Amino acid sequence: MATLVRLLNAGNRPDAYEVWAVQTHGPTWNVNICVVQCYHVGPLYTPTLPPGREFRLSLRVQIPATAQQGERITLTIMARSRTQSDLLQAWEINVQVGE
Repeated sequence: MATLVRLLNAGNRPDAYEVWAVQTHGPTWNVNICVVQCYHVGPLYTPTLPPGREFRLSLRVQIPATAQQGERITLTIMARSRTQSDLLQAWEINVQVGE
């Protein structure tokens, strides 16, 4: 299962981001953040993005063959500005067997 995440530099100056994922609920499954190659759950450092540009990455979850119908995990992907550390964006993603 893969989910596309788009990170947009909505500011008025170039910026780069640190991106990572945290599993906040459910059994431990294999989770990767992927661009060209995959990283376990981060951190991933983006290139510098000009204002108005976006960076695309995907979150890949390997659901084990032993997972039961209805079993679910919750993941939070976070991106923090490298120039303004107080700027943090988060996405919550739920993955459920059978969806």
